[in-house]
Amino acid sequence: ASNRYLTALTYIPKAEQALKQPDKITTAKLKSAAGLASIASLDFHAAANNFITVPSELGSEFSDLIAPEDIALYGGICALATFDRHELKQKVIENPKFRFFLELMPRVRELVKSFHDSDYKQLLGILKSLETDIKLDIHLSQHHE
Repeated sequence: ASNRYLTALTYIPKAEQALKQPDKITTAKLKSAAGLASIASLDFHAAANNFITVPSELGSEFSDLIAPEDIALYGGICALATFDRHELKQKVIENPKFRFFLELMPRVRELVKSFHDSDYKQLLGILKSLETDIKLDIHLSQHHE
């Protein structure tokens, strides 16, 4: 990971601590930045945990760095890669905060659901349909094989 991402991972918790009562937009921006830095650092579990806790109030407030649809894609893909079925159900499928983002990306929502339900035929079909998006994505392309 580049030094800027490692620096971000160092300073984001400090920023969270320094802000006694951060507003939801600031919290969302910090969680989003931490998620992106975690992807760059290959800590996909931490990335998933950051993205699934981004407050929906973010909307398009941070679209110069990350779009709401990207939060759904990154959170869903990282959760699939690192969460067990129970965690996936509890932290992703039944998460009202993250549901807002999943509604923006129905294919990601269906991807997560099909994995949870062991519907691997549908899962593989959805992954295939997302392949171009992943290959072209600035944050995910380097992790695609």
